[in-house]
Amino acid sequence: HIQFVDPRAPRIAKIIDAIESGAGVRSLSFLEDILTVGGGSGTLSFYDVRANKYLELENAMGRKALTTGKGWLKRDDVYLAHFSGQETPNTVYTHCYDPTHTRLFVGGGPLPFGLCGSYAAIW
Repeated sequence: HIQFVDPRAPRIAKIIDAIESGAGVRSLSFLEDILTVGGGSGTLSFYDVRANKYLELENAMGRKALTTGKGWLKRDDVYLAHFSGQETPNTVYTHCYDPTHTRLFVGGGPLPFGLCGSYAAIW
């Protein structure tokens, strides 16, 4: 979940659930009233703070989040011994908008400890 804190009050102002459960929230950014949330399972979602809901995305096949692609994953001894044949989505560790606010850089890599890889895209 995500907690909004008002520094003027001694309590949490609001708590919202993240789109994905289990892998957690890994990156956050604000663009005016929209909170962009990067998730541990490779999702990127957009929460409208004023409307108090996640945005519906037209090109996300009915989902409320975009997902990362394959990226690069080093298939070394650790991968072969513990993760071979398993899905390893790329976590969104960082993201930022370009100066025109029309494109979004997304960077990340595998979440599990011991794996080596990377993901980078401009959406």
